[in-house]
This record gives sequence, structure tokens and C-alpha cells, in this order.
Amino acid sequence: MTRRDPAAIAGFAVALGLAGGLTLAGCGEATGAAPAGLPTSATGVRVAGAWIRPTPPITNVAAFYLRVENGGSDADRVVAASSPRCAEIEIHQTTTVDGVASMSLASDEQLSVEPGHDLVFEPNGLHVMCLGLDEPVVEGEAVPLTVQLEIAGSLTVDAVAENR
Repeated sequence: MTRRDPAAIAGFAVALGLAGGLTLAGCGEATGAAPAGLPTSATGVRVAGAWIRPTPPITNVAAFYLRVENGGSDADRVVAASSPRCAEIEIHQTTTVDGVASMSLASDEQLSVEPGHDLVFEPNGLHVMCLGLDEPVVEGEAVPLTVQLEIAGSLTVDAVAENR
């Protein structure tokens, strides 16, 4: 993850708003078993519910949303992400103060997931930011995303493009 120019981040916020919204995150109780077939690490961590909004043809940015479920006995932490569709990926936190949304790089603390809990990436909070999107994302398309965890290693899922 690298630091971005505030003007570039502001431009992204406008583009993402055009695409349908920003993002939100939180840590909550585990939501139960994920559908069969999701990649699960040997440590019991898995990535579930990954999605991405379809993008307009004029933008080269997008945001992934997902849930990191820790069914293991040790805490873990998201350290990076990647997708063959993105030139660069950053993990951001969106905050809103006095009605004004802003984004910053997520801290290590914000990316930790305790045993028996989920780390949620959702609109208006944490999100995986795709910069340099190679082409527009169309509804129904599956976009590969690899999430790198400090202990569990890499987990790759398909994020389905949906208008939510």
C-alpha cells in the first residue's frame, strides 16, 4: 500500500460516487457458516461474500467489499490484496464527519480480525480500493481478488459485480 495524493483520492471519491457509493467496515460477531466451496486457510480463516459494483465506462477505479471470517483460534490481520484487473490496490477506511466523507489508508489495527469474529468491508467503511482498473466492470461479472493475511496466507475469491 502506498500513500496517495489527496487530489487523486478526492477524484476517486467522485468517481466511486458515480459508480454507486463509497464503503464501510466493522468487526462483528461471526455470522455462521459460509457457503460450501469457499477457500479456507489451514488456520480456519476464509473470505466470504466478496462483491464489487459495476463501474461506468469513464472510471478506472472500483471498490471491493467482502467479509474475512476468522473461525480459527488465533488472531490474524489483512496485510494486502491484489487482483489481475487492478494496477494497484490499497485498503482504505472511509469516514464521514459533518456530512463530508473522506478516505485514508486503513491502519494495521483496523485490519485485524480476532478469533470467532468477522472483519467486514462494506460501503461507507473499510474497502479494498482498485486503482488502475483495466476495463469497466459489468454486472454479473466475476472479478478475481486475492486477500493476503499475515498468518493464514493468500486466499483468492471471485467478487461478483452487483448493484447493491
